[in-house]
Amino acid sequence: MSDTEIKTLSTQVLKDDLYKEINSLISENILNNSFPYTKTTPLPQDMNVVNGRHLGDINKIQLELKASLISAKSLKWIYGSDAALLNLELKENEKPLVALANISKDSHLKTDAQTFYLLDQFSENSLQKAVKIVRDEKTPKQKKIIAQEMIKNITEYDSGLNEKEIRENKRKNISNNLSKNGNVLANVREAFSNATEGYSPEEKTLFSLLNNYFVQQETGITIQKFPDEQKSKALETVKTLSMEDSPKLTRLFTESFLYSERMTHYNFEINRVFTKDDLNKSLPVLSPSASAFEPKRTHELEAQKNMERLLERDIEIKPRHISHDRRR
Repeated sequence: MSDTEIKTLSTQVLKDDLYKEINSLISENILNNSFPYTKTTPLPQDMNVVNGRHLGDINKIQLELKASLISAKSLKWIYGSDAALLNLELKENEKPLVALANISKDSHLKTDAQTFYLLDQFSENSLQKAVKIVRDEKTPKQKKIIAQEMIKNITEYDSGLNEKEIRENKRKNISNNLSKNGNVLANVREAFSNATEGYSPEEKTLFSLLNNYFVQQETGITIQKFPDEQKSKALETVKTLSMEDSPKLTRLFTESFLYSERMTHYNFEINRVFTKDDLNKSLPVLSPSASAFEPKRTHELEAQKNMERLLERDIEIKPRHISHDRRR
């Protein structure tokens, strides 16, 4: 198999233990001075350019570490199977990551693991290829729809408008959940205690630093300021743990992210509830979506409008919201 062939099967790249891959990525980032989680400005949120969704838990950590290591311009990504269908061109020696599915929640998936790539791992002609596919009347319908969705999702993501309401709800929830006069704060503290049980003081500091990072990434809110000395010590903790043959560091990252997600929920609910009205709804458990598919749209007209807008700008336009901007 050539170095530029897109790998679509997780069995082609799946390692015995995912934590070893995470530890390796962390070590490489530290060596390269590109470890993202002690930086002042968080990375932008990721997005699957085909379905508009964000990654969660350990898959998100993988992607961010990979993006930092290769100095990716964005965290837009695509599954290997979709990239192959669109005939995207992979750069030399670019390797995929493997996204592990939460089968109990992502029941719509037909597999428990899929390969995925950052768009930066493909040639700069990738987006233009998608545009050409949309324009070509001979393109198979399935391929054309995927290309149309890719253009639409990138456009909506770059505008930052599609998630404006949910971001504002998250900001309100964090403020209310951490209010000293509220009834929820005790639950927040108890959850922190449970999540960090068995951690050393240094590991608890790292947990808090990561939590602060993830919250700022999603909402722009800084819960706690960490001086450079604390960040340096946290980085040393990461370095030490990454050298151990243990999933402890991977678990710490994942638990901190899940805790930060819960902090954005209404009344610190475990499920993805962002408003009081959501409590009375039977909400499906899905990964968060950057832009929802709207089948009532006329695909050709929408795609044409988006193509014209994209072709007038650089592929990487300046993001308009804090959660998408890494150059503030």
